[in-house]
This record gives sequence, C-alpha cells and structure tokens, in this order.
Amino acid sequence: ASCCLKVPAPPGILPLSLRAPLPSCRQDPVRLLISDDVGIGKTIEAGLIAVELLAQGDARRLAVLCSPALAEQWQRELREKFGIDAELVLTSTVRRLERGLMMNESLFDRHPYVVVSTDFIKSANRRHEFLNHSPDMVIVDEAHTAVSDDGAGGRRQRHQRHDLLRDLAKDQSRHLILVTATPHSGKDEGFRNLIALHDPELGTTNLDDVQGQKKRAEHSVQRPRADYRTHPDEGTASPPTRPYASPPDTPSTLI
Repeated sequence: ASCCLKVPAPPGILPLSLRAPLPSCRQDPVRLLISDDVGIGKTIEAGLIAVELLAQGDARRLAVLCSPALAEQWQRELREKFGIDAELVLTSTVRRLERGLMMNESLFDRHPYVVVSTDFIKSANRRHEFLNHSPDMVIVDEAHTAVSDDGAGGRRQRHQRHDLLRDLAKDQSRHLILVTATPHSGKDEGFRNLIALHDPELGTTNLDDVQGQKKRAEHSVQRPRADYRTHPDEGTASPPTRPYASPPDTPSTLI
C-alpha cells in the first residue's frame, strides 16, 4: 500500500509543510528528496512521512542517518514530536547496544528505531552489517554530504557515504527519504548522483526539459523561505508541541 496522510496536521504545522508528504502518497516505496530552504521544517516533513508509514504498517523499522553532531537532536525530535523512541548508534554507544545480543543477532534487529552516525556506519567493518540488517525505511539528513562528484575536499569520505546510500537504494522495496537544504552545489554531476538514488533514470535524463522536470518532481520537493512570507494566514512555522501520532505499537490515531 502507498503512503497517504489521513490525519489532520497537528498544531503548528502549516498546510505548506504537508506538501512534502503529499507527493509520496503516489509512491510505493516512498523515494523523496526534501530540499526546502533552511528553517522551513524538513525534519518535520520527513517525520510526517515516517510516522505515517509506520502507523499504516507499510514500514516496520526506521533508521535516520545523520552527522554525530545532529544525532541527539534527531532522537529528541522523533521522541517529542512523533512519539518514536530511537536508540543512538554512535561510536560511544555501540558497545553498550551490542551487549546481550544473541548469536548472529544484529543491534539493528534488536532496536527497530535508530539514529545512526553516517560516518560511523560507512566504515567497511560496520557497513556490511548495516546493509544486511538495515530497516525498510531510511531517512538521510544532510544528504548533500554523500554526493559523489569530481569533488575536492573530503572526496574519499563522500564516496564512502555515496556508496553506502547507493547500496541501500538498490533494495527497491526500501523507503528512502533524502533531506538537504543544498541539493545542488553547482555541479550537475553531483546533483544527478544524488537524485539518481531514487530512480537511476534521473542520472541520465535531461532535467531541463518538460519530461525531465516532470520526472524529477515525482521524487523531490523544494520550497524557498519566501513561500512562507506569502502565506501569512497559514500561521507560523513553529513545530508542534505534542507527538503527531502514537508510536506504532500503541493504538494509532489514524482513521
């Protein structure tokens, strides 16, 4: 079944904030690039999609890949706004999480909701385990840092991150949501490598013609901050102060 939002937006969520989840209603699985301007609420938009898929049973497990500096923030946002208790998988926490695991059990099997350091999990000795046991829904924050191009600084790390995302995307049943405020650094090759994670055809399609723009629109949403200034009647962009929905293992608020 495809994702389709059925719940009225909670207080503080603008109708504009629903435009990211709405395109995903036509997708199975959800493959979306959310690249709104800074401060509009990309985390909220990704969270709306995630909690809906979990509540409907279209996804059972969730991983958020992000930088270590943002891991605790993502954990807090998921818990406070969406009622999802996620474990932090970082260099400093992995030993604790692996204690008590059964033979051949992965911590990603034991913990269905995780926030994972991208730099930790991209290493060769950890990447294999994650790919074999990764959840059926993955959100990637700061996805532009995984762009593979002719890149200057940090080229090796970028390639490692891109290789990880490319391997995750190969599973055609996996929901994959990319989040970034800077999807295009000015290098077309990098942007194509990013958007092609959702559909390989986008790596070779002319994105400037009508058909290319239409195909790109199926997998991406991008809004400037000015959109909010032109809709003063829709309230403020402040996040909700209560969870959007019950956790998947409790009665859902969906109707």
